[in-house]
Amino acid sequence: MLKQGSPDASRPLSGVRVLLAEDEFFIALELRDQVESEGGIVPYETVRSCKEASALFGKAEVDIAILDVMLDDGEVFDAADTLHRRGVPIVFHSGHAQPSSTKERFPGSAWLEKPSDQAELSRVLQRALK
Repeated sequence: MLKQGSPDASRPLSGVRVLLAEDEFFIALELRDQVESEGGIVPYETVRSCKEASALFGKAEVDIAILDVMLDDGEVFDAADTLHRRGVPIVFHSGHAQPSSTKERFPGSAWLEKPSDQAELSRVLQRALK
């Protein structure tokens, strides 16, 4: 599912549209910077709540989503169902929840534990896009 074009090993996410859901401002900023430094595009404002997620996930044109499990107003799972039904790969990003909480409900989803570094984020995103 990686975008076609001239391959650039230094920018492995080149042209990939990434949706971010994260309620912690500095983590959201860091994720955006990491994605963009790898060539990815973050076409929407970062989602901070389940209410915002529900409004956006059904219409967002993205290639993959990075979702914090706990947003300002609860767990992201109900809103994530919409992305999952649409076939959008999901990477859950959490420092509190466990990967087992997503395996059955979201088969094929990936897991990234907070805090994560750029190399780990890039690896997980590339693997999820295949």
